[in-house]
Amino acid sequence: MNSPVHGLIDMSTILQHRRKLGGAIEAESVRLRTGESFSQVVVVSAERTRDHVYTVGLVTEDGEHLIVHTGEISMIVKPRHVCVKELRNQVYRQQREHELICYLKRLMDVSDGFQSPGVRDEVLRIIEDIGWDAVNEYKEFTFLQKGISA
Repeated sequence: MNSPVHGLIDMSTILQHRRKLGGAIEAESVRLRTGESFSQVVVVSAERTRDHVYTVGLVTEDGEHLIVHTGEISMIVKPRHVCVKELRNQVYRQQREHELICYLKRLMDVSDGFQSPGVRDEVLRIIEDIGWDAVNEYKEFTFLQKGISA
């Protein structure tokens, strides 16, 4: 992670494999053809047919959700694939952390701990993505640090 994204198809591919890859796509700024500019924008969706991306879903640093046709985007500055814990967009960071914590709770309930290597790997990916600080805020995960290092 923490790597540059080189186009809309790359964004779409990363978003399609978000569960395996983790992280999010954050751009320093996005400017529309109308002249509107948004900083610390997170790309949350990219709708496409075959090799053509036609709309992109964005979350601004104010928490505003936008769905923009790609023809309306004049520039995306420095898009990067980063861990959730490294996001500068605090609104989306908190939202995504909450989603991943809820998923982690369900995963732990369904798997009754993390006995299988597959579940263990997924738990590790989530923790790596959001960081131990976010996980340690929840009392029900206090056993994880001991269980993961074992």
